Amino acid sequence: MIPVALYARASTDAQQHSVPGQLSELRERLADMDREIVAEISDTNEKRHALDRPGLDQLRDLAEAGLIKEIWSWSHDRYGSFPVPEVLAVELRDFDVTLRSLDDNGGGEDGEDMQVIKSLFSRREQRDRVRRAGRGRRDKSNRGELHGGHRRRYGFTFKKGKNQRGAVVSVGYEPDPETMPTVVRIFEMISSGESLHSVRRTFEQGNIPNPSGGQLWSRTTIRNIVNEDIYRPHSLGELESILPPATVAALDPSRAYGIHWSGKKRSKFKSSRGKQRLVYERHALSGSAFPWISLAPASTAP
Repeated sequence: MIPVALYARASTDAQQHSVPGQLSELRERLADMDREIVAEISDTNEKRHALDRPGLDQLRDLAEAGLIKEIWSWSHDRYGSFPVPEVLAVELRDFDVTLRSLDDNGGGEDGEDMQVIKSLFSRREQRDRVRRAGRGRRDKSNRGELHGGHRRRYGFTFKKGKNQRGAVVSVGYEPDPETMPTVVRIFEMISSGESLHSVRRTFEQGNIPNPSGGQLWSRTTIRNIVNEDIYRPHSLGELESILPPATVAALDPSRAYGIHWSGKKRSKFKSSRGKQRLVYERHALSGSAFPWISLAPASTAP
């Protein structure tokens, strides 16, 4: 019996439910082989391009101790994206340990060559998915529709309409009669000279729910509301330099519009190992940053 370790990975905490399924299928497939499972190791919320992961460190320790001869994963990309699996395979080769997966075509030199090719195509497909998603957001924005993947801004509800194909979609925002008065009150209090702390204290003492439905307000939440362009009325003239002409032509010049930016903020990891992200704003918008329009009548916009 060849001693082996099983390895599973989930990119985010939200996907960690897939780990038991990966391990379960590995056990079932290896049950018919002359393999003895000596360890089951997993990583959750770990970047696919990082070689320094807790689970991979455990695998290295097992290999160095001579306790395993193979490592199995559900698919080759669970080890990571190119060139992480290839570098890891070289590291483990010093201890006579082989990386295997259920899609490795039987292993061996030919199998390794195929995995390198698959890794390169997988990396390209990931880039293509990002480009396709960006193009989809841009196309929807140009049609005046809201694209998915974002939370509703406080004070608004989604406005439904039909797209060019006749399907019902979210085409913008409209003021929420329950929460927009709170937004207007924030602007009124700040414009009259009250501090963020004063607004927070007033709302908490008045039992006004925060955007998440809780009772405690933060100064950051209030500051973000004051600074967001979604709450600031923009005239049609202000939008002409931002939006495509066809979108501008479809807007009502008698109304004011708030802008919900997509792609204006970016984030990056503070270190190659850490999970903390640094959020920053791109002041010079490039082709990957697209605004979409949120409708709000001038009489109700704060």
